[in-house]
Amino acid sequence: VQYAGRLSLADQHRHVLQGHGQSGANRDYVTATVKAIEAEGFRDTQLHQLATMLHGAHAPAPAEDRENR
Repeated sequence: VQYAGRLSLADQHRHVLQGHGQSGANRDYVTATVKAIEAEGFRDTQLHQLATMLHGAHAPAPAEDRENR
């Protein structure tokens, strides 16, 4: 039911920016996922591109980021 199929990077970006679930903002989930796979020595090009796009988006920074400024 939750599978969205193959979305373009732009559509993924749009969905992630508007998404928020029980565990928090989807933007934070993408960022955490990228950090976790990097810690294991892996890289997913499309996921990293999405994270870069989200980092540059004009959306409120996660609480953790605001605390570290």
